[in-house]
Amino acid sequence: MQRTGRVVSLGAEVTAPRECWIVLHGYRQLADRFLRRFATLDDGTRRIVAPEALNRFYVDEDGGPHGPEHRVGASWMTRHRREDDIADYVHYLDRVAAVESERFSPATRLVVLGFSQGVHTAVRWVVRSQRPAPHTLVLWGAGPPGDVEPARARARLTSTRVVTVHGRTDRHR
Repeated sequence: MQRTGRVVSLGAEVTAPRECWIVLHGYRQLADRFLRRFATLDDGTRRIVAPEALNRFYVDEDGGPHGPEHRVGASWMTRHRREDDIADYVHYLDRVAAVESERFSPATRLVVLGFSQGVHTAVRWVVRSQRPAPHTLVLWGAGPPGDVEPARARARLTSTRVVTVHGRTDRHR
């Protein structure tokens, strides 16, 4: 079975980027709105790619019929059939990375950034992926998920620079 994923990007005109960033949004966010936060990195040497989580839902609190005025968000997974969702997004993100790597030169550095729920997604993806590990893995606003086997993560991330970012008042610090 195939699914259709939405991917938005900055730096489409960059044919051989110095860096390719794959940025994974948090819970209730959509890729296009999240990608706007990275506009300052779009300097002609980077390609910034934001895949959107495959599970979408209405985020408004009021029930009833939903129309075009109601906000939509996305989620990488929930506890319901979570292993299926994880397998689906690992396959999806591997495919996104494969398509993007066709633009790469051997010198292009891959940076994977996860924000909030996207941190758990990024870590699981990088650890389970069949693709080469990224040069840098940025964990913004959350720590690694507890279900990732530490020995497997260490083996997979031996040459990856891992950066953690937390706000001063972040409750997940």
